[in-house]
Amino acid sequence: ECVPTLLAGGALIERGEDWVNDPGVFLQALQSRGVTVLNLPSAYFHLLMQHLDDLGQTLPDCIRLVVIGSEKPTTWSVQRCLARHPRTRLLNADGPTEATITSMVCDLAALHTRGDGWADMPIGKPFGACQAFLLDARQRLCPPGVLGEVCISGPQVALGYVHGTPADDAHFIQSPLDGSRAYLTGDLGRQRPDGQL
Repeated sequence: ECVPTLLAGGALIERGEDWVNDPGVFLQALQSRGVTVLNLPSAYFHLLMQHLDDLGQTLPDCIRLVVIGSEKPTTWSVQRCLARHPRTRLLNADGPTEATITSMVCDLAALHTRGDGWADMPIGKPFGACQAFLLDARQRLCPPGVLGEVCISGPQVALGYVHGTPADDAHFIQSPLDGSRAYLTGDLGRQRPDGQL
């Protein structure tokens, strides 16, 4: 998450210790430093949206993009953000460490504009050279709508674990799509009709 920011010419701002415990201090720091992109764990995003809602406030105007991830965001916090910040892009990002973190992204604002339901809160579609697909218990591709294990393949997949066990190594397979290295995440999902997982 840091390296792509630097490669794109962005600046990183080190988090202050008091930012986490006090959303008000965090928001003041964002404003004073002119932060344009936030990358937050979904749990903290929810606390931030709750704080803003309690005070009837909004994110600083300098924020143009909010990326959330690490765990499933709450429907309430996503809808609150989109309603109060219509010009701020909101992305749900997902991906395991074994696939260099962010592998899939969903533009939640685009879903909101289309009026899609929020019950399944998609993690998105793969981007770049990444491929994401679902496999059944026999490691066969699942058709859209069928529950399966999320699998990620592409050049970003790790070569394995340092001092890994055979059980660890079993998570790394050959992709049924193109034979590239793939990682079985252990997470279950379904592919929506629009291609989002």
